[in-house]
Amino acid sequence: MISSRLVRHRNWRVAVVSGLCWLGAACGGRGGLPPDLPPRVKGPDGREYLLLDRGPYKGFYDQWGRLQRLEYDSNKDGKPDYIAIHDGEKGRVLKLEPFSGE
Repeated sequence: MISSRLVRHRNWRVAVVSGLCWLGAACGGRGGLPPDLPPRVKGPDGREYLLLDRGPYKGFYDQWGRLQRLEYDSNKDGKPDYIAIHDGEKGRVLKLEPFSGE
């Protein structure tokens, strides 16, 4: 009777530990390492930005990771249709304008 309880207890611990390991791998996937940085590009103003490209949206972030410019391509022709200029420090939109193709 005691030995069967011990075996069940040991199996339970193994199941919990393996479940936690699986969960850690599924959530992080890189063994505790931070994700890779997005590519660096030169913006229209000549400054260097980190580019995060997600479908029709392109976000340009400064060196501190604050959003500076957001471009939206609604018709998927590769040119932005709308551009939002952000104030990265305060987190607000400064200017929203349709892209004129300049």
